[in-house]
Amino acid sequence: MTQLLDQDPGQRDVGQDLRARLNLAGDGSAEADRLVAAAEADRRGAVARLEAQFPGCEIGLMGRRAGVESIRLLRDLAPDPRRTEMCQQLDHLLAAGDLPQTKVAFVEPETGLPRAIPDDLLRGPDAVRCLDPFIGAAALEASRTFVINNAQRSTGSWLHGMVLDLSTALRCRAKAHVFVSRGNAAGFGQHWDDQDVLLTQIAGRKHWEIRHPGEVAPLRSVVPQSSVGGVAWSGTLSSGDALVIPRGWAHTVGGFDGETSVHVTFGLTRLTALDVLAWLDGERLTRAGHLDGDNLEHAIGAWRSRLLTWSGTGPLAAGQAIDRDFAGVRFRVRLVGGPVFLPERCTSDDLVLRANRQVATVPRRWVELLAWLLEHPDSSTEEVRMAVPSCDQDLSEALTHLGRAGLLHMAAR
Repeated sequence: MTQLLDQDPGQRDVGQDLRARLNLAGDGSAEADRLVAAAEADRRGAVARLEAQFPGCEIGLMGRRAGVESIRLLRDLAPDPRRTEMCQQLDHLLAAGDLPQTKVAFVEPETGLPRAIPDDLLRGPDAVRCLDPFIGAAALEASRTFVINNAQRSTGSWLHGMVLDLSTALRCRAKAHVFVSRGNAAGFGQHWDDQDVLLTQIAGRKHWEIRHPGEVAPLRSVVPQSSVGGVAWSGTLSSGDALVIPRGWAHTVGGFDGETSVHVTFGLTRLTALDVLAWLDGERLTRAGHLDGDNLEHAIGAWRSRLLTWSGTGPLAAGQAIDRDFAGVRFRVRLVGGPVFLPERCTSDDLVLRANRQVATVPRRWVELLAWLLEHPDSSTEEVRMAVPSCDQDLSEALTHLGRAGLLHMAAR
C-alpha cells in the first residue's frame, strides 16, 4: 500500500528537455573527474553512517545490487535519542493542524485503505483543522491506524537525515512513512510493496508475518496483489528492532492489547529495467537497432537526475545566512543521484549538471568547493574557508549560487 502514499501529484520537471544527452562521467575534464570521485566518497560516507545505525543491514551490499534478495532482521539497535524525540515531534504535528490526506492518512480496520481523517476526529476552524487528542486516542483504541506520509518533511532531523543517507547510499528514491496504532490494529492488511522497505520499531511492539513472493521481483503494474508464497518469517519487533523486506514480499501486521505502536517504514524505490526502457532515447535505439552503452547511461542518468531531496530550512534562514556571509552555517550537498552531466552544454567556464529535476550550472572555479562539501557533509563555513582557500574571496557568492542552483542544504539549527 506504500504505492498509494508515494504519489506526489505536484512534482514535475522544471529543467531542460531530457532529450539532451546525459552521462555519468562528464566531459572528460579534471573538474568532472573530481566531482565524480567526491560523489562516490559521499556515497561511501552515507553507507558507513547507515551501517553504524543498522549493524548487519549490509547497506553497501544493497547498493551494489539491483534490490534486496531476502529479509533481514536486526535486533537491539543502539539507542538514539533522536528516534525518541521523533514521537514528541509526531504528536506535535498531529495536534498543530494542517492535516490533508497527502500528509496524514487514516486507515479503517474494516477496509485497510487510507483516507482523509474524518471530520468527527478534528477540531478547530476550517482553515486549521487539528486532531483532537482524546478523540484521536479513542480512534486508536478502535484499531484505527494513523499514517504520516513523507514524514521526513515534518518530523525532525533524524528522519530527514535517514532519507538523505538512504537516497545517497542506494541512488534511490527514499521516503519515510510513520505508522501509529494501538492494540491489534492490522493497518493495510496483507499486501506487498513495489519497493524494498527498511522499517524500524520506534515504540511499543508489532507482530509481523512475512511471505515469499509469488513471482520473481514483482511489480504491481504486471502482478496482482494476490500473488504470494509461503511464510518466510514471523515474529515480534520491539522498540529498537528493524527489518528489511524485499520488494514483492507480502506482509501482515498485528499489535498487542493495551500497547501503542509507532514504527517507521523507509520505502526504497530502486531503478528497474522498466525505468531504463522509459528513459531510453527512442530515436537512437531505433537508428542503432540495439541498446548501446551511451544510451543506457543516458537512461540511468535521466532517472537519477529526478531523485529529489528536501531542505530542512526555509527562505528566512537562507536570507539571514546570506546577510551574515553564512557565518556559523553548516552545509550538505543535494546530489543524492550522484553527478549527472549534460556534456554537450559544458563550456570552458562551466560544468552543467542535472539534479533534483532541474539543470544546474557550476562554474569550474567552484567545483573544488562543491567536491569538498560532498566529501565533508555538515561542514561549517569556517571549515570550508580553511580547506578551500581558493574560494575564500568569493565564498558567499559561491555558496549562494550553489544554493540557488538546488545543490546545497543548510543544516537546520
